Amino acid sequence: MTVQSDYAGEPPVSTPIEYDVTVEGDAAEEALRRLVQHVDEIAEIPNSLRWATEVQLRTVEIRR
Repeated sequence: MTVQSDYAGEPPVSTPIEYDVTVEGDAAEEALRRLVQHVDEIAEIPNSLRWATEVQLRTVEIRR
């Protein structure tokens, strides 16, 4: 996982957060993509951050 964000303003607040995910597994590529999407929807940390700033899953890389 790679995350990008910054801070701006006074007081400093987070700019939108974007993240990329790399996943490896034996399942079909579409199944792995659905898994990442599902985790993005239910994960506590991104959902907690979404109360204050935009959090966006940018890319999913599937490795074999």
